[in-house]
Amino acid sequence: MVDWCIHLEPDTRMKSQIRALLRDLPSESRSINQTMEAALRQLPIVINFETKKPFCGDDTADLNSAVWIGASFARIRQILDAQNRKDTKILTVPVIQMHGHDVHLLIFEEQEEENVSSYPLPVLLLLTCTVYCVRLWLRLKLTEYLGYVW
Repeated sequence: MVDWCIHLEPDTRMKSQIRALLRDLPSESRSINQTMEAALRQLPIVINFETKKPFCGDDTADLNSAVWIGASFARIRQILDAQNRKDTKILTVPVIQMHGHDVHLLIFEEQEEENVSSYPLPVLLLLTCTVYCVRLWLRLKLTEYLGYVW
């Protein structure tokens, strides 16, 4: 659903922790991400990109992003539930939508109700802020989910 992504390249320690996290799942479900694409099964996605042609409807990009992030929430929830961590709040990775020349950063939160924020940003500012925020988010979340200390 998402056109491309940026993922982490885990070191040996993180690879071991990812394998341990996925060990109790059925073999056909052993992916740290919402995709079962073999190349991404053990490479945590940190930024998703959705691209659309200028005259393609905005609704298509929004729907694709919502489905992709919904799958991300379901996947993370499945992994956490398998570890009896049902009360852990999920933060998701950002989605950057590029619709022609318009670029938006979408932030999704796991809640009972739909909660999506969209921010139009210049591309350079968007990428700079996103990389910085993802770096901070990764430090917090990977420490929490994987016990990985930076």
